[in-house]
Amino acid sequence: MSRSKTLLGLAVLPLLIAAACGTAQKKHLIEAGAEASDTQRRSAFEATARMLDEHPEYVDEFYAIARNHPRTFDRFLEGATKDLHDEELAKKQAAMLAEHPASLEQVMVQTLRAAADKKEARLAIARALEKTAPIAADIQADRKATTVAVTSAAIAVAAKRPSAAEGFHLAMRGSAPKVAAVMSKDPETLGVLTEELLKIQVKDKPALRKLLEKVGAID
Repeated sequence: MSRSKTLLGLAVLPLLIAAACGTAQKKHLIEAGAEASDTQRRSAFEATARMLDEHPEYVDEFYAIARNHPRTFDRFLEGATKDLHDEELAKKQAAMLAEHPASLEQVMVQTLRAAADKKEARLAIARALEKTAPIAADIQADRKATTVAVTSAAIAVAAKRPSAAEGFHLAMRGSAPKVAAVMSKDPETLGVLTEELLKIQVKDKPALRKLLEKVGAID
C-alpha cells in the first residue's frame, strides 16, 4: 500500500469504524490501520490522544471498556507504575489517591503485603518511612488502635531481631527525656514497666547494682 493510501486510510478510519456492522469488522479495520509504519501509527495515536484530550468523557468510557481487557489494562498499569519514580508524576498520583481514602487504604495494604518478601521493595518502604517519619507518626496517632498495633509490633520485632533492637535502643536513648515525661504521666504503666525491669535485672546482680548506682539509689 502506498504512503498516500495509508494516510488516507488512517484519516477515514473513524468513519469506517462507525460504519462497520459489528465489533469484529471494526477490529479488522483498526488492525489494518495499525499495520502502517511506526511513524504513521504514532501519528494516528497522537491524533486520537488529542481528540480524547478534548473529550474527557470519552476517556472515562474507554477506561470502563479497558477494564474488561486484562492484557491491555495491565499493560497500562505497568507503564504508569514504572513511571511513578518521577517525583512530579508520583505527587500527582498521590494527590489523587488522597482524595479517595478507600483506594488509598487498599493500595497501602496490598503494597506492604506484596513487598513483604522482596528485599529491595522492603528497603524502599523503609526509606520512605524514614523520610516521612514525623508525618507517619502523626497520622498513626489519629487512631489509638493504630498506635497500639504499630508500637506492639515494633516491640515484638525488636525482641526477636538484634538489628531492630539496636535501633529501638538508640531511639529510646535519644528520646529518653521525652519518654520519661510521657511515662511519668501514667503511674500505672510506669509501675508495670519498672516491675518487669526489676524482674529481669534481679537475675543479674552486677547489672542491677549498676542500674541502682546510675539512678542514685546506692553509692
